[in-house]
Amino acid sequence: MNIEEINDLLKKQDKATLVNLVSLLISKHSSPVFGAAKQIEHEVVALKVLKEIGYLSFDADEYDYIEKLKVTKAKARNLMYQESLRNETLDINQELKHILQNPTIQDDGKGFYLIEVVNPLMMDKLRKKIRQLGYISDGTFSGSLAKVSKKALYSLVDDLIDEEQKKEIMDKLKAQGYSDATVESFVKSAIIKISSKVADDVGEEVGEKIADNIGSGLKMIFDGTLLEKIDNIFKERE
Repeated sequence: MNIEEINDLLKKQDKATLVNLVSLLISKHSSPVFGAAKQIEHEVVALKVLKEIGYLSFDADEYDYIEKLKVTKAKARNLMYQESLRNETLDINQELKHILQNPTIQDDGKGFYLIEVVNPLMMDKLRKKIRQLGYISDGTFSGSLAKVSKKALYSLVDDLIDEEQKKEIMDKLKAQGYSDATVESFVKSAIIKISSKVADDVGEEVGEKIADNIGSGLKMIFDGTLLEKIDNIFKERE
C-alpha cells in the first residue's frame, strides 16, 4: 500500500472522524476478547477504514484492490467476497438490477448475453437466481463474466421488476391494445430491439426510441422512466 498517500488522507480528516476510525479498528481486536478475531475480520475492517478515508472507493473492483493493496487477484476477490458477506445492508435484488444496467452487456450473437459481474458474491447470487427461474447456470459462468441465455435474461428482468411497476406497464400497454399483456413478453421485445430485431409493433417503437445499448434500456425498465417513453410514443401516434 502507499503509506504516504494514506497519511495524507488521514491528515485531511477531522478529529471526530479519526476517533471513529481508530475505534473501529480497535473494536475488532476486542471482539470477543483481544486477539481472538480471525485475520480476515481485521482485514475487512481495515478495508472499511481505507474506504472511509478515500484510499479505496466504495465501489472499488478487484483491479483497484490489486493496484492499491498490492495483493493477488485471488486475494482481491476473496476480500470482496468476505466484505459482501458481512454487509448487512446489502440489497441483493437492487445489486442485481445495478449489474443488469451495465452498458457493457453484450449480445454474443448465439443466443446469449455476456454480463460482467465483478463482485464474486453477486456472481454466486446471480447463479442461484438463474437456477431458481428454471435455467442452467453451471458451465455458463466463468470468472467475472456471466453468460446468460436470452430467455434467462428476460425471466430475470421480469422477476426483478416490482409488482407495482409491472401493473403500471401492463395497464399502459393494455390501454393501447397491446396483444400479449405479459411483462416478460414486453421485456423480451424491448431487449431484442435494442440488440438486433423485434417482432411486434409496440416493441419496435419502444425499442427504437429508448436506447442503443442493452444496459440503458434495462435501466429505463428498472427506474420507471420507460413508462414515460411509452407515453411519449403513444402521444406521437395521436
